[in-house]
Order: sequence, then C-alpha cells, then structure tokens
Amino acid sequence: MKSSRQHISFLSPNSLIITSLAPLIAARRALLRLSNGGLRKSQKSDTRPNALKALILSIILMLLPQGTFAMSIFNPTKTCVFSEVKARLTLSGEPLKGVKVTRQWEWHKRQSDEAITDAEGYVTFPVVYESSVTRLLPAEIVIGQQLSVILNGEEKIFWSNAKREPEQNSEYGGSSFNVMCELTEEEVVIRDFGSLMLTMCKLENSHE
Repeated sequence: MKSSRQHISFLSPNSLIITSLAPLIAARRALLRLSNGGLRKSQKSDTRPNALKALILSIILMLLPQGTFAMSIFNPTKTCVFSEVKARLTLSGEPLKGVKVTRQWEWHKRQSDEAITDAEGYVTFPVVYESSVTRLLPAEIVIGQQLSVILNGEEKIFWSNAKREPEQNSEYGGSSFNVMCELTEEEVVIRDFGSLMLTMCKLENSHE
C-alpha cells in the first residue's frame, strides 16, 4: 500500500527508556521491610532525621509501576498521549461515510487504534493515557500523533502533531479536540498551541 507521505517519528532524543526491573524489585523489598518493622533493630543506632526517611520512602513509592498503588490520590507518571477525538470527514463537501480512520501515537513505542465514520462522516476516539517513570526525569515530552484514512487504495494523512504537554486537550491549547476535515484542502502548518501541527482540519467550537 502506497502512503501519500512518510510517517514522521517525533520521539525526543532525550527520551529515556528504563528496561531493568532490578530497581523496582529492590524498591518493593525495601518497602516490605519498612512495613514489617524490619528496621526496628537498627532504630536505636539510626540517627538519620525522620525527614530523610520520609524522602527515601517517597522515592521508593514513585519508582513502583502503575497499579501497585491503585488507591493513590495522584500518579505523577500519568500522561495523556492522545486526547478524545471527534472529527467530521468530508470529500468535496460530501460526508465521507463508512471509511476506516486510523489513529497512531508514538511516545516510547508506536501504537494505534481504528474507527469507522458514520453516515454523516463523523468518527470518534476515546482519550488514551500511558504511564512511564521517565516522567520523573528531566526529559522533554514529545509524543508523535497522527490521523489517517485510506482513499483510492492510498493512505492519506490528514492530521499530525507533536504533543508536548501531558494534559488532555493540550493539542488545541485546552479546547476540545472537535474538528472538521475537508480532505481536498491543502495541508497547513499550525504553531499556535506550543507544538508543530500539520493538518487539513479546522477546529470547531464545542457546545457541550
């Protein structure tokens, strides 16, 4: 299948991928010793301030993967990699109905999902979140995003972006991702929202 243009990877060179499980295993063991009172024997000889102990425990908790503390009131590693999408696709002004739309994103690895336009050309996708301990490091967030459709046997990319903020709806500076896309339009470059966006779509006002 011939693509109308090449995929662009927006992964930052500063992004770090931590693959070793050794620090997490060690963290769990340290936490277990604390909870079982395993450090009581050295309590009399331990002269470190309580504040330092609290700091060490906090670091251990932050290193544990998502799901270990499901009841936590916050998750500093949680990142919106693609906001909820509502788009209406038209071709020469007519609704593009019954076609497959592919959504792709790439943070630490490329992932995708698909949906079919309805009779009016509308397609929707739910918000997607991912978590990574790299959020705890001083590394730039750059998430490659893309929307495409197959027309006449060729892939047509009609929206692409480099997402640089972890919050939902940061693609359009806080506005809902609700767009109209005429696929005969020329692509335009948008830099208004802190990232580089290349699109055939126009933002619609949300009336929710």
